[in-house]
Amino acid sequence: MTLVVPNASLVIMLKRILNMSEQKDFAIRLFANDYKPNSKTIRGHFKEVNGGGYKAKKFSPGHWKMVANQEDMPVYAEYQEMEWSFDEPIGEVYGYFVTQLPSSELVWAERFENGPYRINTVGDKIKITPRLTLERQQS
Repeated sequence: MTLVVPNASLVIMLKRILNMSEQKDFAIRLFANDYKPNSKTIRGHFKEVNGGGYKAKKFSPGHWKMVANQEDMPVYAEYQEMEWSFDEPIGEVYGYFVTQLPSSELVWAERFENGPYRINTVGDKIKITPRLTLERQQS
């Protein structure tokens, strides 16, 4: 999966990295439309999943696990796995997007690399482990 930070969200991300903004919670949301996030993506491009017992999941900035590997390896931050279990069929789910709370401003999005996932049976699940990776530029 390729994580996309739209142009309009870059200021939000930079302010957070530089600790220039209040550390707000995020919500991770699933989307059900066949959309490919890009640099011009806005919140309105996504059709959030509806029904089947679905709810967006809240997560907090202070609960990421940081992993710094060897010098030539990427550094990443990973959040605990999040799981949705559905109590009725809802169709296809193409990816997820993250919004800042309470404003619902879009922060980033990711389309499932091997999706869409089809939720056709009671008890079907989707699991996501949010992960942000920084890599050293090769010279």
